[in-house]
Amino acid sequence: MVKLTSTFISQIRGDSHDRVVLEIRTTRTGEETPEAMMQFLAGLTNMKHSVMPLWWRGVPFSLELAVIDQSIHFFVTIPTEYRSFLESQLISQYPKSLVSPVKDYLPEVFAHEDTLSIGQMKLLHGSIYPLKSYKEFHEIDPFSSLLGLLSKSQ
Repeated sequence: MVKLTSTFISQIRGDSHDRVVLEIRTTRTGEETPEAMMQFLAGLTNMKHSVMPLWWRGVPFSLELAVIDQSIHFFVTIPTEYRSFLESQLISQYPKSLVSPVKDYLPEVFAHEDTLSIGQMKLLHGSIYPLKSYKEFHEIDPFSSLLGLLSKSQ
């Protein structure tokens, strides 16, 4: 069993120095289409910083889904200097969403090891291969099965 420490948490998210955790709340009756999320994620590809002249590197961020006290929460962790950019990208696609900074929830969650369950979704093949596109789902929300499972968890 891995001891869940702040070092372990840093390894999960990368270096947590100077990062902000944002909670994203959306409306239950949101009528946004899958294209909105596609545009949001495409906009995040513009987050880059210069490592050397003419050499750019992407900015690490984390999209997180957590069940805390039988309630599903959406979080984004991102370096503090990119917060306004992320918020503007999110609000442009999801105008009714609320974005607020919160205290890092992971240390508190990891403190309760008796009720802790951790899962990670990984790609079956390398990241070079495409995922199934939203056009192949027609009228089915691909995220609904995962959210349904999490809503029943203790």
